[in-house]
Amino acid sequence: MRKSVQILPHLEKEFANLGFTQADAGKIEKYLNYLLKWNQKINLTGYKDIQDLFGKIVLDSLMIYKIPDNDLSIKQRLSGKVMDLGSGAGVPGLVLALYDSSLNIDSVDSSQKKITFQKMVQANLGLTNVHPLNMRIEDLMFIQSYKESYDCILSRALAQINSLFSYSDFFLRSGGDLFLWKGANWKDELPAGTLTDLFKLMNELPYYIDEYNHRGVLLHFRKM
Repeated sequence: MRKSVQILPHLEKEFANLGFTQADAGKIEKYLNYLLKWNQKINLTGYKDIQDLFGKIVLDSLMIYKIPDNDLSIKQRLSGKVMDLGSGAGVPGLVLALYDSSLNIDSVDSSQKKITFQKMVQANLGLTNVHPLNMRIEDLMFIQSYKESYDCILSRALAQINSLFSYSDFFLRSGGDLFLWKGANWKDELPAGTLTDLFKLMNELPYYIDEYNHRGVLLHFRKM
């Protein structure tokens, strides 16, 4: 049975400073309904309920706007050329693009079905700021025009941190930012000393969305 979710009040409660509108909430609701419908035919996500999809995908993705930054706002950090690695159903990149039309995001995933879903959402919601790309990350790394051409990389639930460092070292310019959505035991993925030369940990944001009993950790690294 499909349950409803009050999108705008929850967005305003969790992100009072972002100025969400009813139009924003409407786009997110359409995305969630597409996701719910397509998920019945192809495995886009393990969440099957619209409340879980909203809390554990949408709110989870938007947590990037809560991470502290000492010199630039997160919106400024996302203002350049952004890549979402292993985006699946568009998480977090497409979700962020729904909120901020100024973003420029290449949304990369190796699954043709998931990219087809993203392109459907892109077309139906008129999104011009997200660019779904059906490619393996390893294959993109053979294309020199992608080398050090991004200002920011996002990745949620894709791979171990060491692998993500290797990918990001290729795609990120020097001084670029890497945002990773991880669990509480993220340090177990890193051998001692891994952080010292390639990427510097700038901030760590543990978060808990109580209404959805959902927790995670958002990590902000900078390429040195």
